[in-house]
Amino acid sequence: MSLQLLPSLAVTVAMALLFSTIADAQSPVEIDANLSTQQGELSLSGQWNFVWGQWLPTDDIAAGHHQAQIITLPNYLADLPVANSNASNNTGIMTYFIKIKNLPDVFLRPTVDVGDISEAWEAWWVDTSGQAIFLGRSGRIATTKTQQEFNNRNYLLSLPNNSREGYLVFYVSAYYSVRTGLYSDITIAEYADVYKTAIADLASRAFILGIGIYIITQNLVFFAQRPKERTLLLLAIFAFTGLLRAAFASGYVDFFVPMVDFHHFSLRFEYLLIVWPAVAGLHMLSAFFPFPALRYLPSLGYVFLFLLGLVTFNISLTTMTAYLGFYQYSLAFFASFCLVFIFRGLILRLPNARAFLFSFLPLIAAILNDVYASRSAQYSFYIAEYAFFLFMFIQTQIQASRFIVALDTAEHLTTNLQNEVDRQTVELQKRNTLLEEKADSLELKHQEVKLLSETDHLTGLYNRQSLDSRFEHHFQLARQSGQPLSLVMMDLDHFKAINDKYGHTVGDECLVFAASYLRGLNLRKRDLIARYGGEEFVILLTDTNLDMATRVVQEICDGLPRHPVTGQHPDIYLTASFGIAELSVSRVESPQMLFERADAALYSAKQKGRNRVESDIA
Repeated sequence: MSLQLLPSLAVTVAMALLFSTIADAQSPVEIDANLSTQQGELSLSGQWNFVWGQWLPTDDIAAGHHQAQIITLPNYLADLPVANSNASNNTGIMTYFIKIKNLPDVFLRPTVDVGDISEAWEAWWVDTSGQAIFLGRSGRIATTKTQQEFNNRNYLLSLPNNSREGYLVFYVSAYYSVRTGLYSDITIAEYADVYKTAIADLASRAFILGIGIYIITQNLVFFAQRPKERTLLLLAIFAFTGLLRAAFASGYVDFFVPMVDFHHFSLRFEYLLIVWPAVAGLHMLSAFFPFPALRYLPSLGYVFLFLLGLVTFNISLTTMTAYLGFYQYSLAFFASFCLVFIFRGLILRLPNARAFLFSFLPLIAAILNDVYASRSAQYSFYIAEYAFFLFMFIQTQIQASRFIVALDTAEHLTTNLQNEVDRQTVELQKRNTLLEEKADSLELKHQEVKLLSETDHLTGLYNRQSLDSRFEHHFQLARQSGQPLSLVMMDLDHFKAINDKYGHTVGDECLVFAASYLRGLNLRKRDLIARYGGEEFVILLTDTNLDMATRVVQEICDGLPRHPVTGQHPDIYLTASFGIAELSVSRVESPQMLFERADAALYSAKQKGRNRVESDIA
């Protein structure tokens, strides 16, 4: 005999002696229903007989011809020493059985709800006389993983009500996951009670899925009516990922598609759905509470999710389930950044930040609870699905209320405007009737007075008084509606030198030319151009953010020097300096503050050499 085989032989002999000692020292576990039933239920948690790596025949169980270990359930296979010592990768077939006495004395129709076994299983009742009664199974238990067939759904197993003493036997396979075996509390109860509990669980999950569908539909409808509200679409996407997670994790998908290959796919997809909702949530929160320093984090999250998907769908199921912790740590990583965005919203006092925090913290607690439940054989109370949809429902209603308020405000403004138009129309009609003969003269005088009061006499642009009144209106409207508003201050470069060299008459020509140039820019009707004083002009761009305003003003700055001022003097090429401030970027509280921001940007442009555009970045 080779010396290399001696250590292996010694280990084999030692293990055989150990198992023989355990089997001889301990009699099979049994439980008396008369003594153990409490409140109409018989809990089977505790000691069970266990045989690893063998489909123990029912005849041997009835006759007592077996070498079974005594283990305590519920427990994961990975925690069983016999599994770790006798099988590579914890794969194979195992037999669980327990002797039960006097069931007919306690139950009319004893029933067991089996749903927390992650692989193929088969259940039997073996009478002490040797008669075996098949109870049910989730699939075909085979000697190789490629032949194994199973699906993940709940089963109600009815035990015989005429057998006073027998064995409840479970044959379970472990080919794909280290977290398998009997790891839930197995309880015998009356069929009616078990059925009601199963129906209640089914109804609660159906209700949760219904809420998910409602949330998605509501946000998509609101988004279709107001496409600029991108957060509504992100809320719908976030809810969709949660709906997928709930559907796959609850076993609904496997129930309606009971195919082996699809179950393998759904298990991989379920693991990927551990991380996906956190990435979608991060994307949503980055839109609600922008954080420039982390603006690329959502994109990196999707890249990570894509790479994780490639790995998940190409490794073995055994390897994937062994690395469950990596998926959970990834979930915790992205969830922590969700809190970072929410806390930034709180610091900046952004709308809804407090509501997000109060609804997000219970969700984090529920996720931590489910992580613990997934790692514990004794604790299996999962609540993340319920917390997730409660969070989404609250946030959807908050956003819906904002949406409705915005619609009501717009409707109110439209109604008031129409009423004002109607009132003015009636008044004008009365005046036209009474003053028909003098209408032409009065109209001419009215236009002259209006022109003199609202416009600059030299350039024909709005004067400062007219600008102030209109700017106040646009400022308040922009703050109420949340639309951007950009203010541009323009100052002709070296204008004093032109006056000193050519005289004030030529200087006035330059001012008239600059005003004509600005009027020829073909700006929108709702935008305003005014002479602010001296050689300074103001351009008010409504519904225009800082980036758009910068592009428009840069074109003005570049185009002005291309057109000379001609006359009884050498051609004069004008340049100008520009300062831009935007309402939301500058975070101002009054029109005067916005003017100050724009003026500061203009001063910066002059200091940096003139003939340039500078923006106020708060």
